[in-house]
Amino acid sequence: MDRDKDVKAAEVKLIAISGGKTKQGGTLNSTCGITCQGIPAVLEGNFVEYPDGSQATVLRDESTTLAQHDEHGNSLTVAATGTMLSNGDMITDAGQQNLGTVIFSNHTSGVYEFDESDIVKMKAEGLL
Repeated sequence: MDRDKDVKAAEVKLIAISGGKTKQGGTLNSTCGITCQGIPAVLEGNFVEYPDGSQATVLRDESTTLAQHDEHGNSLTVAATGTMLSNGDMITDAGQQNLGTVIFSNHTSGVYEFDESDIVKMKAEGLL
């Protein structure tokens, strides 16, 4: 994940998919065309459903560096761990660990697919 010996991964934001969870127990829902492991990614504006029947909306999160255009040409950002919701809740479980945005110590970022060794290393470094 390191670009060179002086530039290290500073943060990893896993891309959220349908079925992921929030800090307050909400379940993420999406029908987006972008998929991860065949499951739709969550976009800003998608709904989160809670066990008590209430809902919240996923807010814009430009830090993921991914977006999809809707039928009106609007750019909707893809949600990830750390993305906030309209009720103040936050996505904490993306529903997957194989795709995410890596933000590097030099403030650049990129979207990467992770294999098992990447996941183990990122967990050991406290990035996941």
